Amino acid sequence: MINLLAYFAAGRYMVVLFPRAAHRPACYFTTGPDQLLISPAVLEMGGILVTTDPEHFARIDARAAQTIYEEVSISAARFAHLVAKI
Repeated sequence: MINLLAYFAAGRYMVVLFPRAAHRPACYFTTGPDQLLISPAVLEMGGILVTTDPEHFARIDARAAQTIYEEVSISAARFAHLVAKI
């Protein structure tokens, strides 16, 4: 699983790959006040968190965002292994 961001600027192409460990974080499936309906796609993986509910957006803080990214991204060790293979 990956998200892929590609763009063309100043005569050059840039491609950014975001290897994924999970499609959605645990907070997406939780019910009640801990639920945050965030399903990271390429926009979110690029740092812009989008929620489907304004109230959920109001509850996002740095710790929640970090947890979401850690849950859906591959580990540093797995990333290093992939880089070594390339």
